[in-house]
Amino acid sequence: MVQKFSSLGGDLKRVQEKFPEKKAVYLASEIRKGITSQAPGGVAFQALAQSTIDRKGSSKALIDTADMRNSVTHQEVESGVEFVGLLRTQQHKKKGASDEDISEANLGYIHEVEGVRAGPGGENRIKRPFIMPVWNVEKPKMERDLVHEVEDALRK
Repeated sequence: MVQKFSSLGGDLKRVQEKFPEKKAVYLASEIRKGITSQAPGGVAFQALAQSTIDRKGSSKALIDTADMRNSVTHQEVESGVEFVGLLRTQQHKKKGASDEDISEANLGYIHEVEGVRAGPGGENRIKRPFIMPVWNVEKPKMERDLVHEVEDALRK
């Protein structure tokens, strides 16, 4: 009986150690795919204004240089805890001389939470969340996957 409990601890420990990283890798990938498809989590971005398309030369939201999309990452915070998103250490590469210095994380926050000023006087704010729509779709799936992995570990 002692051996069974010790092996059980090992199986559950592996789930605890490996599951968060595996899902963090997956989430970061899904967020990047959502930016590329212009519909993270199946929620389409609001179309860019023609003036924005003319200025940047593209109709793709959040993709000027692809730096933000490519900066979406994951990082272990502590054992069993993963960060998924944009790191503050990653600087946004300016496309034009008038662009201000800003971290990818701050730029991401503006799009995700605050919204970008739009309209003639900048009175409108257009949000283009790219993390939470993916999280909202993937979280229930991850919860089911975790239950299955724990159940499998308990059966061994």
